[in-house]
Amino acid sequence: MGGGLIIAPTKASSNGRKGHADAYKPQIKLSVNVSAEQGERLRTLAFEQRVSESSIVQVALHLFFQQGEDRQLGATLREHGATLRRK
Repeated sequence: MGGGLIIAPTKASSNGRKGHADAYKPQIKLSVNVSAEQGERLRTLAFEQRVSESSIVQVALHLFFQQGEDRQLGATLREHGATLRRK
């Protein structure tokens, strides 16, 4: 499914810990389109596990980036159909 990507700076949440030194780490907000099937699975998993959809995506990206160097990741992405998506 085609997808737009919106990137905007934002501030990290302190998760209720006032005065925490890392409370305002710079972050980027992403907005992406996913297939209806992926979106439904994401919502269901988030609901059943009592976590946010965004935290699932953050963990998934973290695990993906740990799999190797950018060249290897690029090959994996292309193998799974990743392309440039422009309007």
